Amino acid sequence: MAKSRSIKPIPTIYNGVQYRSKTEARWALFMGKLGLTYEYEPEGFDLHSGRRYLPDFYIHDFKTYLEVKPNDMDIVEGEYSKFEEFAKAHQYVNFWIALGAPSCERGNILVFEAESEHNGGGFFENEWERYLAEDRKDDGVYWLAYTDKQNEYCVMGGQLVGGPGIVTDHDKEPGVFKHIERAYNICRTYNFDKEGGINV
Repeated sequence: MAKSRSIKPIPTIYNGVQYRSKTEARWALFMGKLGLTYEYEPEGFDLHSGRRYLPDFYIHDFKTYLEVKPNDMDIVEGEYSKFEEFAKAHQYVNFWIALGAPSCERGNILVFEAESEHNGGGFFENEWERYLAEDRKDDGVYWLAYTDKQNEYCVMGGQLVGGPGIVTDHDKEPGVFKHIERAYNICRTYNFDKEGGINV
């Protein structure tokens, strides 16, 4: 296994909130552009092992805790047991790890599966293919989509995760359409120094 690079986060202020890294601030910007209701570092938890854990985000619309990490699996693996312990103790909500900033060009959301063939749940490599996509017909409704590994731009389906919109019954596949495409583009190009946020 390759030795992990030393990555120093850049504390960043966005919309009056100081985030521990610019990547976290980009996720806050992205979720805000999607109209999602979320909290940053809402509460800490005492784990059974005696460790303390403070998730980065809670996304109310998805009933999901989101942990944001650099796109470096060595860093994630270093804290894997903590994430798994927390996820197993809170199976009534979802738990995701985001590897890097929001992106639809590569799947970078790792999902904890509470019930699986792997002895009570865990994270799986195929979950790397996940990213947020937009419902084809329902505004403000989002999916955790995945792609064909042979064709990373071909959406193969996904799991409806919710949003502030109203879900209707239809058989259209999700994708990267008007609202979420705009959110991804803004998130990728946003200059926190120039456009209202400041680095500290």
